[in-house]
Amino acid sequence: MADKRLPYIDASAKLAQAFTFIDDFTTYVDQDDWALVATNSGSASVGDAVGGVVVILTDSADNDDAALKQTHETLLLANDKTIRFDCKAAVTEGDTDKANVLIGIINAAAADDMGDASAGPRADFSGAVFYKVDGGDNWNVMYSDGTTQTKAELSAENSKTGTAISRTSGTFQKFAIELIPTSTTKVNINFYVGELTGDLKLVHRMTDKTFASATEMQVELYVKAGSGTVETLSVDYVAVDQLR
Repeated sequence: MADKRLPYIDASAKLAQAFTFIDDFTTYVDQDDWALVATNSGSASVGDAVGGVVVILTDSADNDDAALKQTHETLLLANDKTIRFDCKAAVTEGDTDKANVLIGIINAAAADDMGDASAGPRADFSGAVFYKVDGGDNWNVMYSDGTTQTKAELSAENSKTGTAISRTSGTFQKFAIELIPTSTTKVNINFYVGELTGDLKLVHRMTDKTFASATEMQVELYVKAGSGTVETLSVDYVAVDQLR
């Protein structure tokens, strides 16, 4: 019989090297590890699901949003302190392609972190994110150092895979972001996406970006309605590591 035991992991060795935050969303208590940011009756809840899933719902009004943010900012760009963010999530469109979605690492997470219509992420933050805009199907990526922002739509032309990276409503995808500082002021950023049947693939890279305005950051999982229909973001897991 094949050995189906889980491999042994030396947790103490990892803890000595990196700060780790992991959530499989088997439960959710507001103001514990996560805080809900919501307009009107936006909500977040955990129910029965294999492995755990949190479901974030907007209210049924145009431009209403809902998000889970880490209760505290625990991440900070610094030389030799690589950050890795991983997440598995699904967007379920209530109205064709009207959902605005943001997944990643940001400072001072708050309502309206995605602008109305197809405006994209707010104009001033520190962090790196995946996002999707009202009216679009493709994922986009952004690195932001204050008001200095670098962004790219993951079209076939911009994706390192040579194919567009889009969301399929109701289908889970895996996402990862690596922020790799190369000095006290510069950072390289790698963005990865994977379907459930495949491994993560590098889809975009940004190099030699500045973090002169670095400040503490947190994970945010965000969705905004682009019409008078409820939009849904479901998240299976989040994991973030930073070298100590």
